[in-house]
Amino acid sequence: MEQNSSITWNLEDGALYIRRSFFEHGVTVPLVTSTMLKSEALANVFEELFNLATVVDNRLVVQLNQWNDSCKRHLGLTRLQSQHIVHTLYVVAPEIRNEQDWIPFVELLVFVRLQACARRLATPMRPSTDDVFPKSTPATGTLLTQDENNRSSIAYTNRPSSPRLERGASTFYKETMFLVNNLEVILSDLVRLYEVLERVEQHVGDKMDTRDKQDSNETTEYTLRPECLKHLSFLFLTSIANQPLSWRDWIEIWIQRHDSSPLSIETWSALLGNALKLTAQQSNGIAPPPIDPTLELSQLCRCTILRSGTEEEPLSHRDVRIRNCQEVYIYLLNGMDCVSVEGCSDCIIFIGAAYCISVTGCEGVKIISTSKFLRITNVVDSTFYLCVNHEPALLGDNRGLRLAPFNAFYPCLEEHMTSCGVSTVSNYWNEPFVILDSSYPPSTVSNILPPEQLCPFAVPVQNNDGVTKKNPVPLPKEYLDAVDEKAKSVDCLRDLVRQQHEHVDLERTVQHYFREWLISTGNIRQIHDLVKLTESFE
Repeated sequence: MEQNSSITWNLEDGALYIRRSFFEHGVTVPLVTSTMLKSEALANVFEELFNLATVVDNRLVVQLNQWNDSCKRHLGLTRLQSQHIVHTLYVVAPEIRNEQDWIPFVELLVFVRLQACARRLATPMRPSTDDVFPKSTPATGTLLTQDENNRSSIAYTNRPSSPRLERGASTFYKETMFLVNNLEVILSDLVRLYEVLERVEQHVGDKMDTRDKQDSNETTEYTLRPECLKHLSFLFLTSIANQPLSWRDWIEIWIQRHDSSPLSIETWSALLGNALKLTAQQSNGIAPPPIDPTLELSQLCRCTILRSGTEEEPLSHRDVRIRNCQEVYIYLLNGMDCVSVEGCSDCIIFIGAAYCISVTGCEGVKIISTSKFLRITNVVDSTFYLCVNHEPALLGDNRGLRLAPFNAFYPCLEEHMTSCGVSTVSNYWNEPFVILDSSYPPSTVSNILPPEQLCPFAVPVQNNDGVTKKNPVPLPKEYLDAVDEKAKSVDCLRDLVRQQHEHVDLERTVQHYFREWLISTGNIRQIHDLVKLTESFE
């Protein structure tokens, strides 16, 4: 053991970061009210599930209905609440996603354990809008030129850093240190499953039994082989020589470079903790590209952004982070993995397709999207036009939300939805799953948008290559009738203008009022931005 304890982290072993998405989409989000994840009750849940676990595809798993029943019995969670925890695990751990009714037990144990420990990191109350967007922030800027990759964006000079962004680095460092401080707890949980993990890797047995397990006070005497750490892959990003490396590959390289004999919990905890602290001190815990391939659109003001992906900057199955933007039009035309929208106000954001979308701390935004999962946390006075395959989760302090069916299309929409596993048939847009964390009554949290207020949303695309020619998501009859009625009114107006072409007064009047509307609503700026985008393609 003395030899093992002398092992230290060095630069040849590369850099170790925590995954930002693990905190943004998972651990620090109040999945359930803070009183529901008590240590003793959680221990009872996992003790019961441990005895029910089986082996599927060389992985220790439990059935979804077993998890739901155990959570109801010991934690008092509803089916939606317990399933939402599982869905969130799949969001932050894409490598274990599956369409079956079983859940990887080890990853579930680690995730819920961290969720319970991280309640103090969650922010149930919405920050003041003035904290996010100070009134002294200038509202105008200078037009920027097209970048060297000719990406489709017209942007204005970024606003000065708001107090919220200035706290970002310290927040990242705090989250890194949270994981460092809880490493020993996580590894101890793995040690409790040590014999089971050994049997899984040897393909032995279908049923697990804990009758012969050691007393919990003796777990610190166990050692943990590096191979067992594969279950923690959703926690970390790794690199060697500034090049991204998978967690599994890093383990293999580490074993080759060092003695592969098992190390104690304390040694592994210190080893990984020192690596995390070293990189956190050098970079505030933020993994740079290409180690973290997340596309970040941050601190933009009064601009139009259109991204569909290029060979140099692919967007497909990529994480996207939109932070602290104001009065911005954003069009993301691809099938992405996780999209997070944080601290934005007065923005219109179109998301073609994504596995999961998280909207946090926003005000006055419009989100038009298709996704498998959607979480809305601490959002005020915003409208969501949705195709979502599971009940939207409304967490924290939400007020004045309006929910409506999805109302847009572009040529490749169905292809992108299929790539993300998003169905056009299962749409739970009007069945939100609400967890209140405020004193406001449920009636103030969300309402359904009246049918007469639904209008088709136009997506500005020039490329018509694609099979989607209309909205692939079926509209409820009352909304479809309202949209058809609006279309008939527009057709009647066009016919009237066409019939009276020799009398130009009507056409001039329509154009005059349309220009006034563009100016009064601020949409004239988007028209100018789109014209600039069109010119950049020519």
